[in-house]
Amino acid sequence: MAIMDQNTTDHLLPYPSGIMRWILRLPLYLYRLGLGGFISWMPFVVVTTRGRRSGKPRYAFLEYRRHGSKYYVVSGWGKQPDWVKNILAYPYVTLRRGNRTYSAYASIVEDDAESLRALYRFRLRSPFYGYLMARVASLDRSTVNYRTLPDITEEFTIVRLELRDELPRLPALANDRMWLTQVVGFSLTLWALRAVLRSRNSHEEED
Repeated sequence: MAIMDQNTTDHLLPYPSGIMRWILRLPLYLYRLGLGGFISWMPFVVVTTRGRRSGKPRYAFLEYRRHGSKYYVVSGWGKQPDWVKNILAYPYVTLRRGNRTYSAYASIVEDDAESLRALYRFRLRSPFYGYLMARVASLDRSTVNYRTLPDITEEFTIVRLELRDELPRLPALANDRMWLTQVVGFSLTLWALRAVLRSRNSHEEED
């Protein structure tokens, strides 16, 4: 998808926060559990960027469209997302799709024809994007079709991820079940504590 250049204060799509932000990040936990292979058939990729301030790896789960060795992704909220800001500061990224890892270089598409082709691929895959693009572009019409798509191409900036034949400069999202072990252990501790308290209260009532 695309990155809008317009002011995000006029955006019709609210920036995700709270529970919605957690839901959008949920696939990252599936990858950490080692379940990435089960969703590799879907057009999503985990992109590792370098934090523009911290310098540490940051991960984003993004929908893509592919053309040869190029992946195209979008932010529906302009340049507001951190992964977009990180790419602008440091364009070398790592892609993980299923259990495969790739090195890539991120850049902004400036050619109108290439931008149109990328947007067309998103619209072709799902009619929902016609409605979404109309919302993002603040159009009066309820959807965007193949004839009206060229009219809004200039309002979007496409992010291109070009695969590179080199070792990734940033680490891919790794399988890490330690956090799950900690959660389970904490839950069992709470359960045991609750059982002890209930047993104690039961004895006190009998006395």
